Parts: sequence; structure tokens; C-alpha cells
Amino acid sequence: MQQSRTPAVGRARRTTALGLATLVAITGLSAITFTIGTAQPASAAASAPTPITPKPVSPEVPVDDAGKTLGAITGVERDGSTVTLEAERGAYRVTFLDAETLRLEASPTGEFTDPANTPEGDPARTADIVVGTDDFTHASVKVSERRGKPITISTSKVKLEVDPASGSTTLKRDGGDVVWSESAPLSFGDRSTTQHLAGVEGEQFLGGGMQNGRSIHTGATINVAKNFDWDDDGYPNAVPYYMSSNGYGVLRNTFAAGSYDFAAHTTTHAEQRFDAYYFVGDYAHALDSYTKLTGRPMMPPVYALEYGDADCYNRSSPTYSGSRDPAKLKTPQALEIAKDFVENDMPAGWMLVNDGYGCEYQDLPQTVDAIAAETGLKTGLWTQRSLTEQESEVGDAGIRLRKLDVAWVGSGYRLALTGCEAAHAGIEQYSDARGTSLMVEGWAGSQRCGMQWTGDHSGNLDAVRWQVSALTGAGNSGLPFTTGDVDGIFGGSAESYVRDLQWKAFAPALYSMSGWASTDKRPWLYGDEATAINRSYLQLRQQLMPYIYSLAAESHRSGLPMMRSVALEYPHDPGAYSVEANNEFLLGGDYLVAPVFTKTTVRNGIYLPAGDQWVDYWTGRVHEGGQVLNGHPAPLDRLPIFVRAGAVVPQGVVARNASLVPEDSPITLSVYPQGDSGFALYEDDKVTRAYADGDSSTQAFSVDAPKAGKKGTVRIEIGERDGDYAGMAEARPYRVEAHTGSAPKQVKLGNRALPRVDDVVALDAAPGWTYLADRAGGVVVISTGAVDADDSVRLTLTDTSGVGGQDAEVAAASVAVDLAERVFQGEQTTVTATFANTGGKAKDAVVLTPVAPEGWTLVSSNGGEPGTVKQGGTAKAEFVFEITDAAAADLQTVAVEASYTSKGTANTVSGANQLYVAYGSLAGAYNADSVTELSTAKAGDFDGGGASFSAEALARAGVTPGSTVTVGTGDAAIGYTWPAPDGAADSVSPAGQTVALSGQGTHLAVLASAATGGGVSPELELHYTDGTVAKQGVYFPNWLLQASGLGGSSVAITSLGRNSATNPAVYEYPTGKYQVYSNLVRLNPAKELEYVVLPTESRMRIFDWKVVDQPMPATPSGTAWASDVPWQSATNGWGVIGKDVANKDAADSPDVPLAVNYTDPATGEQPTYAKGLGVHAASKITYYVGGACSAFTSAVGLEAGFAGNVIFQVDVDGVNRYQSRTFTPGFAPEQVEVDLTGVQYVDLIVQAPGSINGAHGVWGDARFTCE
Repeated sequence: MQQSRTPAVGRARRTTALGLATLVAITGLSAITFTIGTAQPASAAASAPTPITPKPVSPEVPVDDAGKTLGAITGVERDGSTVTLEAERGAYRVTFLDAETLRLEASPTGEFTDPANTPEGDPARTADIVVGTDDFTHASVKVSERRGKPITISTSKVKLEVDPASGSTTLKRDGGDVVWSESAPLSFGDRSTTQHLAGVEGEQFLGGGMQNGRSIHTGATINVAKNFDWDDDGYPNAVPYYMSSNGYGVLRNTFAAGSYDFAAHTTTHAEQRFDAYYFVGDYAHALDSYTKLTGRPMMPPVYALEYGDADCYNRSSPTYSGSRDPAKLKTPQALEIAKDFVENDMPAGWMLVNDGYGCEYQDLPQTVDAIAAETGLKTGLWTQRSLTEQESEVGDAGIRLRKLDVAWVGSGYRLALTGCEAAHAGIEQYSDARGTSLMVEGWAGSQRCGMQWTGDHSGNLDAVRWQVSALTGAGNSGLPFTTGDVDGIFGGSAESYVRDLQWKAFAPALYSMSGWASTDKRPWLYGDEATAINRSYLQLRQQLMPYIYSLAAESHRSGLPMMRSVALEYPHDPGAYSVEANNEFLLGGDYLVAPVFTKTTVRNGIYLPAGDQWVDYWTGRVHEGGQVLNGHPAPLDRLPIFVRAGAVVPQGVVARNASLVPEDSPITLSVYPQGDSGFALYEDDKVTRAYADGDSSTQAFSVDAPKAGKKGTVRIEIGERDGDYAGMAEARPYRVEAHTGSAPKQVKLGNRALPRVDDVVALDAAPGWTYLADRAGGVVVISTGAVDADDSVRLTLTDTSGVGGQDAEVAAASVAVDLAERVFQGEQTTVTATFANTGGKAKDAVVLTPVAPEGWTLVSSNGGEPGTVKQGGTAKAEFVFEITDAAAADLQTVAVEASYTSKGTANTVSGANQLYVAYGSLAGAYNADSVTELSTAKAGDFDGGGASFSAEALARAGVTPGSTVTVGTGDAAIGYTWPAPDGAADSVSPAGQTVALSGQGTHLAVLASAATGGGVSPELELHYTDGTVAKQGVYFPNWLLQASGLGGSSVAITSLGRNSATNPAVYEYPTGKYQVYSNLVRLNPAKELEYVVLPTESRMRIFDWKVVDQPMPATPSGTAWASDVPWQSATNGWGVIGKDVANKDAADSPDVPLAVNYTDPATGEQPTYAKGLGVHAASKITYYVGGACSAFTSAVGLEAGFAGNVIFQVDVDGVNRYQSRTFTPGFAPEQVEVDLTGVQYVDLIVQAPGSINGAHGVWGDARFTCE
């Protein structure tokens, strides 16, 4: 389903940048208001970028080490641009689509198949991955065979070399540079095929689709498979496409699951065939070729780029599974919410009126018409089933968007892609609109029909972090239009809503889904401050719509995403592959956005790409690229934004949506002049498919300005509008906002000098200009008056400067602040400040003064008055502080201010950084109100939906503030203290806090509960006084009635009924049982605990904890078989762990000997063991050895008769000491020997990469050697 394309639009690569409407409050274009101060010197500290340390990931499709190659080449035959190579055990086929694009296939049968693009007889699975083969120009191919030399298959651009002895391949450019080279030939396992590539020093890898939390995959393993983990580390919307910084991209042409190990340089898919397309070129070229092959991204209508609302407004439907909100019982009630957008002056473009399981709809045509007539919003439908009513829904009712849920994924991605195509095609078949749909599980090709979203998740600040790289990673993979629910669909807060909406205002799309949290996810429902901030960012998005729409057209044309990873624009900058770069993005290549994802008013870790200067959007301060900024100001209303010097960006007027913007409205050019730059504005009717027939226009803007720090003339060209479309205005006015930092002597329009006015408002009436010195570093505002569409004009600003102004020398200084990562109350810490003179002249009378939080006492200082610092020089000062018990905990900001004189002018510059002040106790970290009285219930929220434990019900159960809650009996009894808070907070919602907790014992006992159906399994980071760290997981069930014993938990408290923030009666479900649980976290009893770092897990609350001693089993002695030693705990993926027998389906199942799925060629028999353990992954057996043993030994392998995949692991005291290969059928057992000297605990773990089907493991002859 190849779509037509728009003409080339946007900027020339690496020549322009995005400039935002810094002066929106003073130009009269809108009512946007931000807190924008006067220009100040740089206020951030600089440091080097942080290398990424990949997380361990188990491959779903491991390499089959027993895989076979196809052997030597036995024959070569060319047919046009296709070359077939016969091999000893199969065949290869090479097809060139053009001179830089080739397809490499291999088959152990000698027959080539293409299941991803071949009909399979199922109307629900008809979509193909490859749709654009005919769009390639093909190429002239030459084949060379010479004795003793590789077989070469070449075009004018590249050549593929094939080793005739082995079949391994190497791809080279025409100049001889290696693109990629196989370290070993393709290998075919029983159920998989692997390509083995040679590593290249410095090579970086991007792609793989939406890999949550990760956009850079160098040295990492990623899975490309069906996945419903819509949180950090999940991989929904995976794509079997990746790119290398060595200059190529790869599509594995398959719907089969895969795993890519970029440390071992292997890519594996679960099928016995190899089929890959290679696109030679840089990232942008590879994406262009990839989307040419798999389908150009859809061209979204403008309303799809505006804010959207999703909810179920038909809750009276008998099939609806959610709550019956009286304001949302019938579909027409959606109109009232649509009117709220008008009432709150909140921009939006569309709404889904039936987003909820079983919601359905009624009176749809009338609802759609009323919403459009009264609010200008388009209406869409969510669906969980086949699209059988498209003619009536689209053609009659006027539906213009679809949202496809997980039911469309089914058993594979071909179903999801088919559903996406059906939704897209239905809108286009029954209307003149552009097909538009949201989908949750995309694959290669889904860019041509849908916009992918991250799935259902909870709203919290950390979700901001992992979604940024999820979206940029998708963009690196040919999915340019992606988004996520604003503040998730569960939980959330005013702060997390604002922080999430801020950056998503610059994402490809944005919307929110209500109905699952206590407060609906609408931008005006979180208080006056949040409402004002949300409105300002949504209005800013609307003002940027001409720029955003042009970027969307570029994405449609070339596959280049509008939201770009730093690496995509700066592929040769090492910092572009850093931790910092992974957590930020570029809009349109030049507008750097650093979202805030911690509870803070400053932002650490902002990487500014090397080779360009970057302008602080808020202050106009110019920063050099190639550095990391710390301590950058980020109050709640300020998203850190930087604009590349040289930016040119067209902007429009602000309206609630684009349908309300007249065609003759003015265009504002926001210009950050430096050198030569330009931008091409793309326009069409924004909603119909007339653009595909060429009904559109482009308009070039160009700027010629002095280089950095130089004076001179700035020339701005406004080109004529090339092209036409229905409704295009014959003329329109233009306004220019030139961020020069200095007032020009004169401004000319053509040859005519424009008058200078004192008040910017006067520019609304007539052409002219003014200079606003106190705005964002100094801005020249120019009005041209109306300009005919077929005319071009030139503006000339004389005797001015490029961005940064003429007095850059005075501001050329910075302060870097270095701090420890963490400090505890009562300790001392050192603040190191470095003053850098980045100018060309000396800075005199330099004085450094620290500004510390309350509760910090200055103990000593050294070097605070360095005096004169020469050009290019630095001065360092150290300040030692004591952190008193009165100091606040959590992230704290420390600033250092430097005063100095430069060229006789006094100036100041400041830097800042943050460190973590640990909480002194769990009670000090309380941040959630989980227990309420009838009078305080509106402030409570345990479950993310406004429900909380009832204090009165707890009292009836014998639990009151400060009372003891006893769990267990005898030596195992644990006495918790129920919270008695001074304020509302009475529990901890884990959000990465560090909490001091000292003591020595066998366990950390935790009193907590969860608010999610399956419970939670958070991992606590335990820090001991000897500097060692262990991570231990613990499970807590849902607070609704659960039995003791789940995941080792015990019911500690049961109360009847709960309180509700939304129920007028407050107390509800009086017979329902709501529970709090106790569970144990294993400690190393030989060590003293110092502090605990909590994970981020907003679905649970911790009420109390303490270090305790619990009765422990006797330690093993002598040589002890593991099957004879009582374990401390054990989990098993299925059935019952077998002692000296294989895993059993049930305790009374017949005993089966412990045997490994391998036949010894010497004996013809399978290894069998009389002693040992039989398990089913995922399995974990924990033994307490108490320092009494010296070794553990075993022989491990896959159980005979089973065909799963298993990995064995031995952890000691939480540290991995052994990990096996991935065992598949036919692999010989491995011998395990682990040193246990001084070890307290041993974990025997068996994992199943991918499916657990058949994942049976054997711990043969497992034994401990002890005292």
C-alpha cells in the first residue's frame, strides 16, 4: 500500500534550526505567557557525557550454537540484477534493488520463500511488509569469479564479496571501505537463523523499534518480538530493522520473533531461512530507502498532530466494564467535554468517544456533527474487533480517526498490520480525509497506516524518562509518528502531568486517556497553576504548527522522524550516544528538548551536541556545543529548551485548533541568525488527500548573517509561494523575530527603510520594526505588511550581529559545580566550583560564592577569591559543608555564583548541580496518603483511583496510629509500628528514594500492600557498610482479599471497606476485605546494612520496615546433595520441583529420571543422573549455606524429551557467579563449579528466553562441599 508523497520540504540538512516564539506575549499573536527573564550569562555547569552501560537482557531467540552453515559455494548464476549461489547444503540469493540497496536470502533447502509477503489464506492476515520494490531503479550488476579469490557481486556503488569456501560475506563500498563483514557464515539452527557480523571499533547501533528506555543499543541485546510490557524495558512496537554508524541499515524481512546481540554482533530470528535487505548510506539515507521499501509514513491531517482526548462516553452500555460515571452515560454527552476545551481555552484537535472495553456508542452521527459544529474537533472511535461498520461510521457519521487495541495483535504482527491497513483504508474509502489510526503493537510497515503509542502505563515522573527514548528509538526505526498517553492512564499527579505534557507538546503527536485514574487526564483538572502551564504549552504547539506540519511532510516524504535522537543528527559525535543524549531529543534537528523526569527545579545531564552553538530558549544565552550542562534551571513552568544557532522557523497564530486559523493569517519567522541558513515551509489544505495530486505549496526562507561573535548585516529572504491548493490565500503578512542580541542601525524592506516604533503593538497596524533588549537576549521584531503569494521580499538589518549580540565577551564565562552523588544527614560534603573564562580577554575581580540549601552549614572554603583569570583560564574553589539533621532530603540543588568584571563591566555567572540527600528514616520519606478518615478522604489515594484505607475500619480491626502490628509467632514474630503521621502522608510510594536503615540480621521485614491485580515485585537495592551492594526482589499482593503465602507474603492486616475520594458517601464496600501484607527481603547476615535504595513502583505503598532475625535452617555439612538439603525458598514456572527426578506436573505424577536432551556420540546414550533437581523455568531455588561451604558443583542441561530453551544461573549473595549458554535440544550438559567461600546464600536459577513452553532444566549431581 505505497502512498504518494509530498514534495521535498523542510530545511537543508544541518543548516537551520527551530526557533520558538519567544516573544509571543509581546507580538500580539496569542495569549501565551511564560516566565521569561532578561538575558543572563550561562547558568549551568559543564561536564563530560556518560557512557551507556547496557542492562542485561535475555534473548527471546538465542543463537543456536549447534547451527549448521550452508557450506562451500558450488555454483553461481546471474539473472539480471539477481545472483543465485548454490551451496553444499542449500543456496544463497542476492538481489540488487538499486546500486546501494540489496537483498540477501539464504535457505538450507535451496528453495526461497517469502512468508511475510505471501498470502496465507486468512483475510485477517493479508498485510505485507514489503510494498515498494517497484519504486527502486534497479542496478547494473557484475559478477566476478576468480580462482582463489572471493566471488564478487558489484554495482557502481557497492560490492558483495562471498567466500567460496564457507559462504561468508563482506559488503564493501566502491572505494574498498568495509560496510559490514561476517565473522562466520550464516548459521541455521533447529528453529532459528543467525547472522554473525564482525565488530567494528567505535560502531554504534540504533533501531529495533520502540525499546522502552533505550534508543542506543551498542553493546546491548534487544528483543524484536510481540511484547505487552508497556513500561520501562518493554518493547512494544518492535521493528526488525536496525542501523549502524558504519553506514547502513538492515531490515530482516519477517514477522518471526528475533533477538539482536550487539555485543556479540549476532542477529537471530526464529525461522529456518534468512532474508534481509541492506540499505547502504548514513542514517537518513538508510531510513529513506527502508521506508521506500516498506511504505512511506502516512501523511497525517493537521488535527492528528493536535492534542487529542480519549474516554468512554457511553457507560450505560451493558457491555461496558468500567465505572458508570453519570456525566458519561451516553455518547452525546461527549459534547459537554468538547465544550470544556472551549470553556478552558485549551487547544485540541480530536476526541475518541468510545475508548473503553465494551463501551460501544449511540447517536453517533448527531454527536459527531454537534462536536464539529460547536468546538471544531474531529471525532474518532476505538475498536477491539473487526471493522465491519466503516461505511456507516466513516461515510455517514463522519468518523475521522481510529484507535486499534491489543485485540488486533492476536498471534502475530501480521494481524496487527492488517488491522492498521484496514482502518486507514476505510477512512480513505468512505471520505476524502486522510487515513489516521493509533495502534499499540506495530511492526515493519506499520508507519504507512498508523501512529504507534506506548501502551497503557502509570503516570509518574520516571515514565517521562523511558518514553523519550522509546519515541526516539521508534523514529530511528522508520516509525516517525509515535506518542504516549499524557501522564499514563493510571495514577499520576499534577506535577507528572505537567512534566509529561510539556515535552509531548514537541512530540509527533499527543493525547490523553481518561477513565482509569481518580482524576481524568484532561489538562484543566490539576489546579490553576497546572492548567495555566498546560494551556501555554498546548498553545505553543499550535503556534509551531506550520513548522511541525512541514516536519510531518518531510517524515512522509523520506521517513526522517520529526522527533529525532541526537545521534540521528550528529552521528559522528560520541556524546550523541551517551546516557544524557538518550534522555533528550531534537525536534526538526535543531530544537533540543531535555524533559524533566525527577522531582526537581533544575535539570542535570543536558548534552549539547558538538559542532554547533546552542541558545537557551528562555534567556537567549549562547552555549558552546560538546558539553553536558548540570543544574540548569527548570521550575515547573520551564521545560529546558535550546535552539541551534542559525535556526529559521515559521510559526502561525494561536487558535484552539488549526481549523479556526484563517488562510491569510500572518506567518512569523523566528530567526537565530548565524551564518547561512534556511527553511522550506510546506502547506496544503491540511485535511484531504488532494496533496497526493500535487495540491500544495512550498516557500523558501533564507538567512545570511555574520558568523558567531561577529558584527555585520543580517539579510532575510521571504520567498514566493511555489504551488497552489484549494483555499490558499492570495496574500498574507509576515513578522520576523530576529534574535540578534543587538539593535540594528536600520531595517529595510527591499530598498525601503522601515520606521522604528517604540511599542511592538504598533506593528499590528503598519510595517515597521522595534528592538526589545530585555527579551531572550535581545530581539528585533519586524512587520512586513501583506505580501502577495507570488512575490518575494528581502529584509536587511544593518550594523547588527548574529545571535548572542555584540558584547559576547562580557558574558563569556561559566561556572561548573562538582558534587558527590549522595550524602547523608549529619555528614560533610565538598562542593567544588570551577570558574572558566571562555572569552578572549581577562576576567578581573573574580569572586566565587556558594548558595546552599537550608540546613547546610559552611565549614571551610578555599580559593573563593581567585582575582584575575586570564583568557581561556580556569580557577577552582572548594567549599566544605555539614549537612545537618534539619536539611531537607531527596535531590538538593547547590549553586555557586561568580562575580567579576570584563572590559570594565561588572557581571555575574552562576552554575549549579544536584546531589541526593538520603532520607534519615522511612517515616521521613512518607509521600503518600494511603489511610484516611471520613473527613479527609478527598486527599487520600492508595490505588491511583482515589481509594484509600479507612482509618475507622482499621481501628475496628485493632489497628490505630502508633499501634503494633504483629505478624508471625514465636521466634518468627515481627512487630511493626503502624504509621502515626503528623500530616497527611503515612506511607512511601517508591520513587527511587534512598533511605538510611542500619542494622544486622537475616532479613528486612516490610509491611506494604499493592494496588494492582497481579501484585508487584519491586527490587530493593541493599547497601552494606562494607561498600557491597545486593539487589533483592520482594512480592506484595493486591490489597483486595488475597490468601497468605502468595510470593512468600503474609496477611498482616484485614479491614472491611474503604474510603473513596469520589464517592459522596466516602465509605464504600463495607463487606469487602482490604489487606496489608508482610514479606521478607533476604539480607546477608554477615554484613551490616547501611541504607536502601527503592525502585520506582507507584502501584505500592510501604508503611513500615525493620531489620529482623528469623529462624534459619541448619547449614549443610560435608558433601551434601542439593536435593537432600532443605531450601529456604523456591519458585517454579510449572508443576513441582523434582528431587532426584525430573520436574513433575503434580506431586502425584509418575517419577521420570533426570536425563539431558543430548545423545553422547561415544555411548549413544543420554546423560542421566541419580541425584539432582528437575525444574521448569522460570525457576529459582534459594539455599542458606551460612558461610559453611566451599563449593557448588553440578552438570546442567535441557531435560530429555523437551524442546524449550533454558539458561542456568548461579548467584551467590545476590551476585552472579555462573551463567550457562542457552540450551536447546541436542546440546551437551555443562559442568558447573562455583566457589562458595564466605557465601551466605546460593540461588539456583533457570530462565527461559522467550516462551516457557518445554523449558525444563536439569541440575544433575547438584551438590555442596561444606565443612
